Amino acid sequence: MRSGSTPSAFCAFSFVLFLHFLSSARASGITFQGEPITFLGERKALGSDRVIGAGKRGGGEQLDARRAEWRRCGSFEAHEDTVGEPGSLALLNPPLLDPARDRSFARHTLLNRLPAVASRLIGDGIDSASAERLRHLAAEVPWQVPLLEPLPLVERSAESRLGLDPAFCARVDAEWKRWTQERAAFKDWAMALPLISLEIYFYRRVLDCTGYFGASDAAEAAAGGSVLVDPFEKMKVEALDAALASEALTQTLEHHLSQVRALPAASSLSGFWSKDVVQQGAFYSSLASSTVPDHFLRLASNLQAALKGSLWGNRGDLALAPQDKGNTQEACRINKGPSAQGVDPDLLVDDSEKVFEHLLEAGRVSRGRGRVDVVLDNSGIELLSDLVLADVLLTSGLVASVRLHAKGEPLFISDAMPKDVTSHISALNASPNALNKEFASRIERLLEEGSLEVCSHQFWTAPRLFWEMPLSLARDLANASLVIVKGDANYRRLVGDRQWDVTTPLSQVVTPWFPAPLLALRTMKAEIAVGLRSEQVEAAAARDADWWTSGKYGSIQFVPIHDAS
Repeated sequence: MRSGSTPSAFCAFSFVLFLHFLSSARASGITFQGEPITFLGERKALGSDRVIGAGKRGGGEQLDARRAEWRRCGSFEAHEDTVGEPGSLALLNPPLLDPARDRSFARHTLLNRLPAVASRLIGDGIDSASAERLRHLAAEVPWQVPLLEPLPLVERSAESRLGLDPAFCARVDAEWKRWTQERAAFKDWAMALPLISLEIYFYRRVLDCTGYFGASDAAEAAAGGSVLVDPFEKMKVEALDAALASEALTQTLEHHLSQVRALPAASSLSGFWSKDVVQQGAFYSSLASSTVPDHFLRLASNLQAALKGSLWGNRGDLALAPQDKGNTQEACRINKGPSAQGVDPDLLVDDSEKVFEHLLEAGRVSRGRGRVDVVLDNSGIELLSDLVLADVLLTSGLVASVRLHAKGEPLFISDAMPKDVTSHISALNASPNALNKEFASRIERLLEEGSLEVCSHQFWTAPRLFWEMPLSLARDLANASLVIVKGDANYRRLVGDRQWDVTTPLSQVVTPWFPAPLLALRTMKAEIAVGLRSEQVEAAAARDADWWTSGKYGSIQFVPIHDAS
């Protein structure tokens, strides 16, 4: 609940909304007939075909599957119109994260964290040719300029086993050509800001070094073993194994599955929103002695627990300390799970109750046909927590569909790709833990029904800030009842990688350009934050000198934007 609110106040809100729904239905003369409508509109836009878990494949089949994922990836033209930057940017002009600042997060990232990515891959036993190229890449940081343009995909697709659509490859190549040419005159890497875009560039160069997009010579082309092979797969597997064995996941699934088992299928809000009198009758019958406001409170509690699980799962970010192999275990220990109750000093902003209220109102307007889009961050414990959140949203009937936006190529070591969703479901099924198997079957059913989808788009791995989003993608996101943006890197792109005054409202940064109601779930790993109170900053700094970057503190920030036109 929000500070100052009470269960009785929330019951009052729910009951008022319930009465408003009934009065609207009477006033519009709605009749109760037909089956509930499954919301499938816009599903095929931007390559958003769903991805369903597959069994074990041979090498050729694996490559075919990886190609198929890429062919479903949406794309954009490099010079396509964008949503445009916020008006507050010119007014306030907050500084960009700057690697020139001594002892700053930005300087540490450029000089230590990025080269450490190459060192970790070499240390994990990558092939000798890739290792040599990675050493050269690490040596470029921070002085070797001009920045080299990533290897063109069009040529590699024709000369190797990449086998991707030439038009798609040309769009990706054009974007990187634009970005590097704009920085051609810079004297060192530290000038190639924003830093978040420079980091994305470095990871793309890592993929070139490892042959992800095709071989560098004839011998490698003949072997073809690294094409579309995630160079960070070993680290992801370690993190997933740690997650499956963690107490945090067990507690999360115990809580989640006990809640969904206790909810009769007919108690889904899809019955409440339905025009069908039989389904509406089944909904009210399923409540037994409970009232509608009581049922809303229960659903709100489940959603809040899932949102917080999804938030704290974001603490497990392998890119935060690439050389620390213990980070895979830490990713699971620091997830607080659903048992955290009361005031949490680590949670600096908690708008989770507002999210339920918003989805309830959006459900009334759309009659339960809404969609939530989730811009994913990390695989491992975080992705598993995100799947729990998707299950809560769909099982409750708050929305009819959930779309998970994954990365189309490896980024930031642990960022989730469509194939990671598949591998996580397979790992849950292969686990001896009955809870894991039960949860896997629920997610598989949602994927098969089409209510849960996994998609990817070139923009999520492009070197752009979010206000440089192409209009084609923005128009698609505008169809969502809510867009959930996960993680620190996405948050940095959302606020322009700039150090706004921490008391600046998030709404002032994302209005009017963000295309849909927004929820940002983020644990803090960079010297950037908005929407805080001065006393919160002082208290956090008193408890932890590294509060900006430790990943300990988090925020759940909601902005009810609707129309960016």
